[in-house]
Amino acid sequence: QDLDEALKSISGNKLIEEMEFCLCEFESKLLGEMIRALSTMERVKILKLVSCSYQGKPESLKKVVDEGLKIEKIEISEMNNFYKILLTHNYEYLKSLKSLHIRFQQSQEMTDKEMETLCVQGFQHLKQLTSLSLNFSGCFRITNQGMNNLCSYGLIHLKELTSLSLNFSNSASITNQEVQTLCLKGLVNLAQLTSLELYFRNCSNLTDQGVQNLCSQGIKNLTGLTSLRLEFSCNHITDEGVKFIYSEDLKSLPLLT
Repeated sequence: QDLDEALKSISGNKLIEEMEFCLCEFESKLLGEMIRALSTMERVKILKLVSCSYQGKPESLKKVVDEGLKIEKIEISEMNNFYKILLTHNYEYLKSLKSLHIRFQQSQEMTDKEMETLCVQGFQHLKQLTSLSLNFSGCFRITNQGMNNLCSYGLIHLKELTSLSLNFSNSASITNQEVQTLCLKGLVNLAQLTSLELYFRNCSNLTDQGVQNLCSQGIKNLTGLTSLRLEFSCNHITDEGVKFIYSEDLKSLPLLT
């Protein structure tokens, strides 16, 4: 009730530029009030949701977001069902969204099938995105099929991306094959990228071959890169693997010359 009153009181505010909701439990009416309030606040461009949950049917939200929101950046952390409701069921209304950050880390719900749902119902409606950050650290149920889903149903549609950050750390299910899939079906489609961050810390089944695949089949083709961050720290990656980062394949990139 307090949150309901607070949302009504700030509706139409012309000064607020950023909204953050923490530990909020929304039901259909309350989430509708939040979306209505945001749609009337011209200067709000950033929405942060921390440990928020939703109780209700996703269909009940569509009628309150038909006119779209003006939000340009959304950050969701400590993932639960909220991202499914606001994003996978309402992505198509977020016409102004340019930047999306979601932290899925340690989620056992993030599976290959869930990745497909996220991409098919979500990313395909966000062709205007220029910045995407997804943290899948510890999501050990993502296999090569999940990586294929991310690339084939998601990244391939995001032609305007200039900044991409993907974190697959702490997962034994990430192998050389998953890295190759990311390169051949994902990175190859992102010609506009200027900034790339990839995290594979403690991926125990990655080897030097995975680093070679990443450099020769992926990064090599991103000729517009000006910022690159790679983190491995994997037991089976040696100094020989690191050498691929400074190989002939990458010397043509402005970043490394």
